[in-house]
Amino acid sequence: MELNDTLRFEDDSGATLEFAVVGILEDAEDGCSYAVLVREATDTSEGQFIVTDRDGNLIEDDDLVQEVLDEFFDFAEESAKHNGDMR
Repeated sequence: MELNDTLRFEDDSGATLEFAVVGILEDAEDGCSYAVLVREATDTSEGQFIVTDRDGNLIEDDDLVQEVLDEFFDFAEESAKHNGDMR
């Protein structure tokens, strides 16, 4: 799985939802890699983030998902600050 790849998941109602890979993070302690994916907001639904392993399997451990998302958002914030300083 690479950045900008698109994965499709089927929800409980049978609708297909498309998510784009926006980040890939590796856990320094255990070497596991996780992908952060986003589904953009539409007129009828909110945007949504999910976390998968590198093979595209949905991570269902809520604590692990939150940890990965927190790290992703921290990284994105630091990156934005750094890019702002470069202008």
